[in-house]
Amino acid sequence: MESRAWESKRAVEMMGKLREMMEKAPPRPVPADISGHAASPIALFLGLLGVLMLLLCAALVIFMQEWTTSARISLSIVLVAGVGLIAWCLYVRKHLMAILVSGRLCRGRVVRVVPLPTRINGRWFFRVYVELSAPDGTEVTGKDTVDNWALEYFLWARECEQDIDVIYHPNAFGRVILPMKVALAHRLG
Repeated sequence: MESRAWESKRAVEMMGKLREMMEKAPPRPVPADISGHAASPIALFLGLLGVLMLLLCAALVIFMQEWTTSARISLSIVLVAGVGLIAWCLYVRKHLMAILVSGRLCRGRVVRVVPLPTRINGRWFFRVYVELSAPDGTEVTGKDTVDNWALEYFLWARECEQDIDVIYHPNAFGRVILPMKVALAHRLG
């Protein structure tokens, strides 16, 4: 019988490392491998797209000899879009680090898994909604994005009504981090 991906040696080691990190008092240091695997690939892709748009603007400024009104407007649109994508990527990264540095490890249940219309390098992405009881006793629904490599675990947890680990921070606007997503990304990376 085939073993489950979340039972692999590397995934189990990463889960132990995550739990050990979360036991430290906030603000806690976050190892680079954890923050790297917790990062949203969609946000990273859009940040890279923003950088490429800025490079395109720089190339246009260098090589354009005549500047018509439509060329100026096009350049302005591409420049604003590129800066906007980079700013959004940095904003998402800031919230991710706040959750890792100051969040708390809680238990939750997967209530819904929704496919997203996003595919990057052959990986499909899904939004996982988790209900958890926050440390102050309130019931919270949080969400995180996982790819098809981690999907099997979250579908299994939903079907079996299995409690899972969730890193929660009250100021993250409904965003949580699913440690198993990080562990499974580490297993593959």
